[in-house]
Amino acid sequence: MRDSTLARHRLTRIAPHVVDTLFLTSALLLAYTIGQYPFTSGWLTAKVIGLLAYILLGMTAMSTRISRAGRVLGFLAALCCFAWIVSVARLKSSWGLMG
Repeated sequence: MRDSTLARHRLTRIAPHVVDTLFLTSALLLAYTIGQYPFTSGWLTAKVIGLLAYILLGMTAMSTRISRAGRVLGFLAALCCFAWIVSVARLKSSWGLMG
């Protein structure tokens, strides 16, 4: 958010994509391992869709093409999305804390 020179470093630009790929891969492998697949189990479907939303919001928060206010909003929305994903996982309910 401070327009740091580290934000333009190559590793800082590549690492989030690697982490997001690992998140998605581990989510799908976990679903396969426990025998509960997205679109058959409501809470797991919600969690995977929430993960995709979290990734997109994180990309928004880290984008240099979006205004600072837009990045702050994306960051706050990503934090809320993360909290919702955790609540879905803990409660095994597709609504999480909202239900």
